[in-house]
Parts: sequence; C-alpha cells; structure tokens
Amino acid sequence: NKEDAYRIWTKAGISIESAKYINESDALFAVKIDEQSVKKLNDIKKFLLEEKLIQNDFDVAKWVDESFYEQAIK
Repeated sequence: NKEDAYRIWTKAGISIESAKYINESDALFAVKIDEQSVKKLNDIKKFLLEEKLIQNDFDVAKWVDESFYEQAIK
C-alpha cells in the first residue's frame, strides 16, 4: 500500500508530498540502471537540495553502481 509507505516515510522527517514526488514512478526501484533511472535520480537529488532535505550536492553517475545487476544476470 503506497499510502502506508508514504506515512512511514514521514517518520524519517519527509513530508507525504515529498515521498510521493520521490516515488511517483515504480520504475525508480527497477533493478537495471539505465539513462532514464539516472535522470530520475538527478531530478530527485535536485528536489532534495532545493527543499534542503540534503545539504551536499554529488555526482549521481559516480554514485550509481551496476555491479549488483551485472552479477544478478550471470
């Protein structure tokens, strides 16, 4: 139940609106990391910075690690 999940996120200090924005697409949790998922992560990072939910910017491309996916498909 997504609404229950959003309420759980509020316990971490994230508003329901922010949780819905971050999780608006089920594709966010897809195993394969592609160009679309990296774009979504960059959009989320931008939102979190703007809302002062995180303080430091970072390079998403360096943060993404596809080694788990590569191991899983072998």
